[in-house]
Amino acid sequence: GVEGAGAQAADTADASASVAEGSTVDVPPPPPEVTPVDLTGTWALVQSINFKEYLEATGVSYVKRQLAAKMKPVQEWVQVEEGVWEMSMDTPIGKRVETLVVGGTVDDEIDGVPVVKETHVEGEELVTVARPRDSS
Repeated sequence: GVEGAGAQAADTADASASVAEGSTVDVPPPPPEVTPVDLTGTWALVQSINFKEYLEATGVSYVKRQLAAKMKPVQEWVQVEEGVWEMSMDTPIGKRVETLVVGGTVDDEIDGVPVVKETHVEGEELVTVARPRDSS
């Protein structure tokens, strides 16, 4: 599935350096994961796993969840750069464009609710998990 509910442990990078007390060191992020299959092209959505639960957990209203669950949009996928994908689709309220960073996160908004989307690879599947953005 393109999007689903679930949990993911964040990867951490270890870095060792000697630094003066009170100073900080910027550690570059690890390179993005490589997507195991080429998603480039136009795809007709056939199935979404846990989609209603996903929408409910991100605060989408009942009526919009029911309508969204019935949609089978055509999605166009383009690889912007290694590990970064852009997916676009036409919806009843206009064109929706989403960016997915494999092995990383993207700030987004779902039905007015700010979320953070984490995307990772499980076997040959691209899995995206969205969590409400911390308001603190």
